[in-house]
Amino acid sequence: MGALLIVRHGQSNSLDYDRDGDVLSPLGHEQARRLGERWASEGLRLDRVFVGPRRRHRETHEEVERVYAERGLPWPTPEPLAALDEYPAG
Repeated sequence: MGALLIVRHGQSNSLDYDRDGDVLSPLGHEQARRLGERWASEGLRLDRVFVGPRRRHRETHEEVERVYAERGLPWPTPEPLAALDEYPAG
């Protein structure tokens, strides 16, 4: 049986995404990298990866993908999925 993993982006610069450019903070980059390291060390292999439309989503993905590439591990081509955008709760 398969499994579905859902990961929210790493910490961003602020709660005001429009003002602060929708980017990860240094801690957010570290969080995403550590996630990639954990998955890689556990031998996790993914069949598909979906990435939301925001910059912070892409940056989180890129950090995880980079770890896999550094270790010579396979990583699927990310598929953009607009439905993963933030919920407009404000």
